[in-house]
Amino acid sequence: MKLTTGFKEKIAGTFYDKEVDLLSSVPVIESDGWTGKDDLVKTGSFFGNVRFSNLAKIQEDYGIKDEVNIAITTNAIVPLEQLIMFRGLIYKVNNVPQSDSHYLITAQKWSSKLSILISA
Repeated sequence: MKLTTGFKEKIAGTFYDKEVDLLSSVPVIESDGWTGKDDLVKTGSFFGNVRFSNLAKIQEDYGIKDEVNIAITTNAIVPLEQLIMFRGLIYKVNNVPQSDSHYLITAQKWSSKLSILISA
């Protein structure tokens, strides 16, 4: 079924009520040339319907192999491996199947690993 743009906008205005931040990783370079842990900066945001329940069912229905810690339905296009933040927790997008009216974003909790690189 082909949904009109107006209908999709009505869905978004009704159901997509939670703001999710888009993050980007920026390396921290000290004044002496040392490169350390990356900082995360907000680069934008989008609205969606966020849920934490029935995630195993979503994995099964869509054949997702990766762990799913959050599912978001939205009309925003969010690329795979994008870092997102909701309510102070950071997630990495691992799947984005599309349906007629929305995208279903699944993501898993993300944690950066502290690494110190020696600059040449």
